Parts: sequence; structure tokens; C-alpha cells
Amino acid sequence: MKARTIVLALVLMLLTPAFAAAQAATTSITGTELFDPLNLLGNGSVGTIVNPGQVTCPGTQPTGDPTQPCPVGSRIHIRGAALTSIVIGEDNDPWLTGMLSITGNSNLDADATGHAWGMFRIDLDAGGVWEGSWTGKRSRGESLVWTTHIRGVGRGTSGDVQGKQLRFDEVITSPAPVSVAYIGAIAAEVLSPPSSE
Repeated sequence: MKARTIVLALVLMLLTPAFAAAQAATTSITGTELFDPLNLLGNGSVGTIVNPGQVTCPGTQPTGDPTQPCPVGSRIHIRGAALTSIVIGEDNDPWLTGMLSITGNSNLDADATGHAWGMFRIDLDAGGVWEGSWTGKRSRGESLVWTTHIRGVGRGTSGDVQGKQLRFDEVITSPAPVSVAYIGAIAAEVLSPPSSE
């Protein structure tokens, strides 16, 4: 019995490095997203509204104003909006610095709060691409500031991030009922696949 215990202990000691190598490595990254194509925040034009999407205002008609697409006090539904912004990783981290392309949808209530969802792609300045999906919940503060809490997941499809996984939380603040200008604070994790050594 004692010999079996010793052999089992030796086998476990020999396998421990293999188990450790099989674990995914996690790297934490923080960054900032900037989107302000109309220069509403006063820092110059950043990003592009590629497609404002299809806007419907249940019970009324769209206004045509991108900053207030439905009359004040009415619900806002947006489908197929598309934009580009920039993402800057802390210390220009190459795994998070580049151009972000987003497609999005939202169902907002009379206070311009509610749910949003869509797809994203980050073309990294250093080469490589992240692609994935996101979901968010928008709320309104006491002043005319809206906050959106976003969660996203994606995969690296080329370059140095190929085969890696991206998970992130982002808190966006915006001065408009819809996100035509905002700053986002990002906390991300990159999971690298286990070493094959």
C-alpha cells in the first residue's frame, strides 16, 4: 500500500508540469474607447457613423436628428447601426490598440435606457483582428448623462492574437440619448491557448 502511494505521488509530481502547461494564460489589459464624430465632446472628430441604422419610434415618427432620433419621451428602437471608433490600450498595448468597428441594435425606453447588443471587430494597429459579440444595458444618471455597461467576448482571427480569446467589460458614458458621442473605459482579459510544449 505504501509503495502504491509513493508511485502515485511520483506520477502526480511528473504530471504537474504537463497540467500547468495545459492551462490557458490570462493577461489583463485596460484601455479607452473614443467615439465622437460630431465633435460633441470638444476634442476633435473621432470615429465615423457608417450607418445610423433603421430607427423606429413606437407610437410616433423619427425626428431625423441623430442626437435625438425619436421625440423626447418616446421609445427608441434601432436596428443595424454601424460605427467605427478608436481603442487605445494602456501604454498602447498592442493587443487592444486599433480601430473598432461595431454593428449594434437597441431597444430603449422613454428615458433612453434599455438593452443593446451587436457584433464587433478590432483591427489592431500592430496587426491582427479580434471578432466577437457584445451586449449592454443603458441607464440614465441624474444629469443628462447616460451610462452603458457592456460585456463582450471574441476570438483572435489573425496576427499575434490568432487563437486567443478576448473577454471585456466596458463602461461607456455619453451626453446624448443615443450613443452619438462617448468615452468608454475598458477592462479586458486575453486568454492564450495552452502551450503545446
